[in-house]
Amino acid sequence: MFELILYEYRARKLFLLLIPLLIVVQKGIIEREEAYLTRKFGNDYMSYQPQVRRWF
Repeated sequence: MFELILYEYRARKLFLLLIPLLIVVQKGIIEREEAYLTRKFGNDYMSYQPQVRRWF
């Protein structure tokens, strides 16, 4: 029983860490990269964006 409680505690803790990580990835990496690619490639990149997904 104790092992199950410990497992649930660790799972909740990891889940709570996942939320800030996803925010950092979205804001700090993906959006910055998209802005850079838009500046670098302009309309070619903007027409490419709707053809692909943002996440894996």
